[in-house]
Amino acid sequence: MHADRGAPQRAKPVAFLLADLGITRTHSRPYTSSENPYSESNFKTLKYRPEFPARFDDIDHARTHCRAFVDWYNHAHRHSGIGLMTPSAVHHGHAKRLHAARGIELHAAYERHPERFVRRPPVPPELPTAAWINKPDTKEVAAAHYFRARSVSPSLTGSDDALDYTGGVVLVLGSEGRGLRPRVAGACDALVSLPMRGRIESLSVSAAAAVLLYEAARRRR
Repeated sequence: MHADRGAPQRAKPVAFLLADLGITRTHSRPYTSSENPYSESNFKTLKYRPEFPARFDDIDHARTHCRAFVDWYNHAHRHSGIGLMTPSAVHHGHAKRLHAARGIELHAAYERHPERFVRRPPVPPELPTAAWINKPDTKEVAAAHYFRARSVSPSLTGSDDALDYTGGVVLVLGSEGRGLRPRVAGACDALVSLPMRGRIESLSVSAAAAVLLYEAARRRR
């Protein structure tokens, strides 16, 4: 059972009960790089709205309420965490246009009544930037910076000869014993291994990195 780190979830009576039932408990957040970083804000807004009932009559009542809430939250609610934009406007790429239009309106208001703005001319809130709960460290970040991800693992059989090491390249090296985790390997553009000779089955991660960096430098000459 997974729960947050609230006092009730960590209390000894709860821990003893779960132990008696043979249930393993965890409190750490699982690694999910695509998780919605604003999901908790969504839950809080749902619970603290005046329209939220003390209790739902039945499942249909809950579904009806949540359908109306989700539509309002996505298309009408202006969230302070995303520059007072609606989630829909940010998702569909309208944020820059709306931000520019707000700037024009605020400038016009300042021109008409500068005495109302004591410190400085008004400006719209800054546009939202990327937000993460667990920032990815493989291909998702590499793609954002125009890098190509290459994975190196003793469990792979692909040849390194045909790979292009010019331009931006990220090398993702697996461990000596188990290699890369499937999720990491699946995020790479190419999978290769270094050929071993004689009785040597694999190289250490540092040795493999040195070989690949040398080869990349050689090909760029």
